[in-house]
Amino acid sequence: DRVRAGSDDVFGTQVQVDFDAYQLFGVRNPPAGTDLHLSTDYFSERGLGLGADLEYDRHEIFGFVGPATGIIDLWGIKDDGVDNLGLGRRDIVPEEDFRYRLFGEHRQRLENGWEVTAESGWTSDRTFLEQYYEREWDELRSPRTGVGIKRLNNNRALSLEASAQVLASHLITRGG
Repeated sequence: DRVRAGSDDVFGTQVQVDFDAYQLFGVRNPPAGTDLHLSTDYFSERGLGLGADLEYDRHEIFGFVGPATGIIDLWGIKDDGVDNLGLGRRDIVPEEDFRYRLFGEHRQRLENGWEVTAESGWTSDRTFLEQYYEREWDELRSPRTGVGIKRLNNNRALSLEASAQVLASHLITRGG
């Protein structure tokens, strides 16, 4: 699907290749309204990163009828480098050798009038997003894991929501 190359002081020489997984594995009839991609990323100063993401825009999902959109994205790297996060934070040793993130969003409007939203956000350590997904770190809120349901009726709304910020177990034991 896409090939990118570059070089800088933080990641070194970079070669990033994204594949259409359905085409790569010869899937002739993938589920309608879905795209599945695989990523292979090489950073000479950091290591080899691998990932996959599934995007969907369907009229039903898991037997629930109603327009549904979402994404599930998993990416990880066996990191051999140090984080450079700006002035005064240029040599941060990562808390983990294997670093990753799991991100997901789902939104569906059911035919009975309810709207369901769900999201998942899990990272391996505190500085991973800031180093590897800087734009998301700067512009979006912290990743959360949660679910919500909402029903609108004229000028009234009923909604229920539950969410949490999931931390890797080593952060919890450190009081992070």
